[in-house]
Amino acid sequence: MGKHSEVDFLLDLRFPKYTTRIRERVLKAMKAAKKPDVSDEVVDLVRAELPFRSTSMWADPQERAEALASLSKQFCSLSLDERKRERWRRYIDDACGYEGDLLSMDDDQLLEIANGKRREMAANARAEAVARALELDRWAFFSQPAADADFRHWLAMPSWSADEAVALSLGKDPRIVSSATLARARKSVFRQDYEMRMEQFRRAILLGDLTEAIRPSDLSGLGKRLGMNLPHEIASLHYSEGELLKVEISMLNEKIRELLAENARLKNSDDFDRIPTRSKRSLLKILLGIAIKKYRYRPGHRSGAAQKIAGDLLEFEGLKLEEDAINSWLTTAVDELEYSARAEPSTS
Repeated sequence: MGKHSEVDFLLDLRFPKYTTRIRERVLKAMKAAKKPDVSDEVVDLVRAELPFRSTSMWADPQERAEALASLSKQFCSLSLDERKRERWRRYIDDACGYEGDLLSMDDDQLLEIANGKRREMAANARAEAVARALELDRWAFFSQPAADADFRHWLAMPSWSADEAVALSLGKDPRIVSSATLARARKSVFRQDYEMRMEQFRRAILLGDLTEAIRPSDLSGLGKRLGMNLPHEIASLHYSEGELLKVEISMLNEKIRELLAENARLKNSDDFDRIPTRSKRSLLKILLGIAIKKYRYRPGHRSGAAQKIAGDLLEFEGLKLEEDAINSWLTTAVDELEYSARAEPSTS
């Protein structure tokens, strides 16, 4: 790959619609308008040849929101078409500026950034695959209550086979969960954990740390040495009272860490962008319709609607919203729905 290939790769990640075709149109428009900057003539020439919605150009929803919010104060006196032009201008400025920054980098710096992005994409792809597999596992037969181990029954046995020991070490009933029954769960994360533990037990048997007929206390001891997360019923077989308390505290701390990580993930996710397009448009229609009908909001004009909405929301506990945020959502609704003031009903 050459330098330009890496630049194109990074550009496509940040501005997915800023293709070679658009860059050619920008240069062509500048030449036709005889102006080196992104003038109105240049923007209009590019828009005429590439008529897609500017709000979909930024790959990062946060970056898109910041770009549009920075223009919102200028929009009160602009028509819908003028607003679209300003978004195109901002988009072309951002993309051209980013391309210039990339081209000015030395090769090593550019490669480091590009390869870092590739590693990030690969990690995200793996995380998404694991998340999909975990969701499937949640509904699988081995996640049902009937698959949970009855330790009173199994701890009464003097020994377990390797397959039984693996299932029990994962808290499952060997009569329901085994290598044979997991064969059909091809993409299961649980199956991968099962196979990994089976490999650990096989190697322990080869080394003499376990016998072919595995005693429960031996499994408990091996789990302690290898740091395995074993069910309390098995782990307690090899622990003193003080050690058992430490294990229970460790298990609770691990659960707390998992819950905190999930909470952070949910807080950082852009929930609105995850809403299906049809539902999102319905919500924006409701917002815009109420703003126009009840608060006399007029896109492209100063109406004081956002201030009135913010004032009314103060009457309800927990519904406070800043005027700038309301203006931003109203602008988003107008742009996403491509709403024109000509479509407003008569108020006379």
